[in-house]
Amino acid sequence: MFTYALLNENNICIGYSHLSGEVIDEKMVRMNDFDDELLYRKYVDGRWSDEKYETQSTALNSLRRKVARLISK
Repeated sequence: MFTYALLNENNICIGYSHLSGEVIDEKMVRMNDFDDELLYRKYVDGRWSDEKYETQSTALNSLRRKVARLISK
């Protein structure tokens, strides 16, 4: 099993993926051990930031709006 941190366009971790095979993608950072503390941290030059960031992903915000609309129906 391969575990990856998923990065948005600003290199901020917005989620995780557990896959059966290895993936080479600049927006997926392979993790040796799962660490949920990396969520909302920025990945720069092979290192994780100490501070957490508010996500500015337009895709994520769009998904949140869609979910909110579905819930309100």
